Amino acid sequence: MTYLIILAGIVALILSIWKMEWAIVFLVLVSMNQYAIQIGPGKLGAGELSSILIFLVWILKKRRLEVDTLLTFNLLFMGCGFLSIINTSNLFTSLKEIFQMTVYFIMIYLVIINNVTNNKQIKRLVLAFLIGGFLVAFIGVVQYIVGNARTFSIFYNPNVFGGFLALVLPLIITLSNNFKMKAVGVVVFMGLLSTMSRGSVLGVSIANILISLLGKKLQILYKTAIFFLFAIILVGGLGRFIYMKNRIFDSHTTNVRISLWQASWKMISSHPLTGVGIGTYAENLPSYAPPGTEMQDTAHNLYLNIAAEMGIPGLLAYLSILVIILSRAIKNHQTLRDEYLKYLNLGLLGGVISFSVNNLFTPLMLRGVAIPLWIFIGLITVISKMKDEKLKVESEDMGCG
Repeated sequence: MTYLIILAGIVALILSIWKMEWAIVFLVLVSMNQYAIQIGPGKLGAGELSSILIFLVWILKKRRLEVDTLLTFNLLFMGCGFLSIINTSNLFTSLKEIFQMTVYFIMIYLVIINNVTNNKQIKRLVLAFLIGGFLVAFIGVVQYIVGNARTFSIFYNPNVFGGFLALVLPLIITLSNNFKMKAVGVVVFMGLLSTMSRGSVLGVSIANILISLLGKKLQILYKTAIFFLFAIILVGGLGRFIYMKNRIFDSHTTNVRISLWQASWKMISSHPLTGVGIGTYAENLPSYAPPGTEMQDTAHNLYLNIAAEMGIPGLLAYLSILVIILSRAIKNHQTLRDEYLKYLNLGLLGGVISFSVNNLFTPLMLRGVAIPLWIFIGLITVISKMKDEKLKVESEDMGCG
């Protein structure tokens, strides 16, 4: 695995020197996993290594550099992370987490908004997501067939695997206008159900309801229902549905989450401005958890996790980022005229909503999901820029007339 990750970095470096747009397509494909290699006391995955190398090549070329309001809030969020170091119990862990967030929130976002400029490039990235999503879902389905109760594909955890599929499913559903695309949708839905991730299924459901209402496209709901029914039948019929129902009402996991949320609230109350230190939730949990709490790495809620580690300012900064992204996507939908971009924007918006809902139960700003998420966010910004530039040109043409 070490050699494969190094090879991915070499390929990313060569592609970024040759053509940045193909390096970004490659980044989409290599980011869909959680495998990582040990670099000193830290770890580095193929997606992160590729992102860093692509970013460095772009900085050296420096052909164009655009920043926006969202980047400002990203930097503010990173600032809250640095501030939280005041209370950290493990400086290295906190610095490592800040570096990882820098890759996601800064490097990837800047690379996307400065290098993706037209429909052709966007369609290549979308195709990469469709191919990659289909392949990892297919691996998950095979794992289920051979006897895994909960599948994980090339991810370490079923919930993270489910989180990735829940991110891409709204995009696949909104663009499924032919038999091949619908077949891909059914397979990805099968992969999602095979994870038995309740938060992921809930996230996709809420996202598709909201984007269908926003877009006044009831066929999105029809497609979701049809894909779900086909997936249920193919993944195991009624028995699988009953198993999912039993997981939904599993009192043990619910009680564990409640205990973790109580501990998170105590951390927030003790350090409301700076948190206990970014990346140190697990280390601080024993000091704040109620007696008998099952120890976990996270709060099983991204928003509580951020507030516990980075304080209330960190949470407000993150929520501001979400508001900017969602409002930008909604504005895109209201003003876009290009039919393909309109549906694509709805799918990207659905992915962000699905991710955000899922984060109420499983923090997913992790290797394997965070890079695809920030590519989605970057594409929403790219679509906004393309739309604004087109409207500006049309306005100038009308003025000339």
